[in-house]
Amino acid sequence: MKNEVKTGLLVIAGIALFIFGYSYLKSNDLFVSDRTFYAVYDDVEGVVNGTPVTVNGFPVGSITDISFFKKNTLLVKFRVENDIKFSINSLAQIYETGLIGGKALAIIPAMDNSRIAVSRDTLKSSIAPGLTDLVNEKLTPLQENIEMMIVSANNVLEKINSVFDDPTRSNLRTSVSDFSETISDFKETSKMLNSIVKSNKKNINNTLDNVNSLSKDLSSISNSIKSSELEITLMNLNESSKNLSIILNDINNGNGSVSKLISNDSLFNNLNDASKSIEKVEQFTNKHPGAVNSPMVGTAYSASEPGKDPFIKLNSQVTKGDTLLIIEAMKVMNTIAAPKSGKVVFIGFEDSQPVEFDQLLVVIE
Repeated sequence: MKNEVKTGLLVIAGIALFIFGYSYLKSNDLFVSDRTFYAVYDDVEGVVNGTPVTVNGFPVGSITDISFFKKNTLLVKFRVENDIKFSINSLAQIYETGLIGGKALAIIPAMDNSRIAVSRDTLKSSIAPGLTDLVNEKLTPLQENIEMMIVSANNVLEKINSVFDDPTRSNLRTSVSDFSETISDFKETSKMLNSIVKSNKKNINNTLDNVNSLSKDLSSISNSIKSSELEITLMNLNESSKNLSIILNDINNGNGSVSKLISNDSLFNNLNDASKSIEKVEQFTNKHPGAVNSPMVGTAYSASEPGKDPFIKLNSQVTKGDTLLIIEAMKVMNTIAAPKSGKVVFIGFEDSQPVEFDQLLVVIE
């Protein structure tokens, strides 16, 4: 009898141990009362039996089973401790727990007035984007931009290769080489200038100080001159204004030659007639057959030497070929001879004075 009891007890203990082990492997706690919930997902990659269930990061249960459901969806069964209460509209969200890719199921309680979820209810589900998804989301546009840049760079390189043939490339290499030499020369020159500036820094500073002082002195002198000149100009302008007023008063009162010229019509007519007579005389002398005009620009001399008698005088008689005057041009003495015999009736030059080309010099009648 005792052996039978022992055998029975061993069988019962084995069965209990088997049940406990099976529950442990299925992540079921035999000593904790809990509720069972369901959620449906399209993908549960990384989720296995025993995956923890959390509320606000605190473990409250685990996933107990995953099976296929309608239309290739997956039904996830999980348990939650009885003392954890949440609304039927709460969300069961699968998320990554860390960088190494671990997964967990978080219950996000809904803050509303809906009824409390009870065992065997099916909750709303979602999958939070993982780190890999976020990285891919950010990198995809960057990758597209990089690919577009590479294509553009290839197009540019192709165009450059089509433009730069062998002679052009050779010329470009030569230009780059020359430019490098120029840069090298510029560096040497810059070093020399720096050396010169350093060695003459004191002299340069003194020179700049002197220039600055001279500029201030010149500014002061200029201001003084401007002030003095302005005062003098104003005085002269005032004096001229007074004189002009006196002249205008004399003209208005009939005093002075200008007033007489303006008011006396006969005097104006006489001056006009005299001007016309002078113009007629000039036209006559220029068109006279005995007129002698200057053939060049130079200086006219009336005698062969200073102090001697002049070649001609007004009303003197000359013979064709006689010397009338001498014109010096370019250090050369040029004799002007009488074109005909007759009497000198006009002399249009002065001794040792300049004459212009085609100027009327002498008229012989």
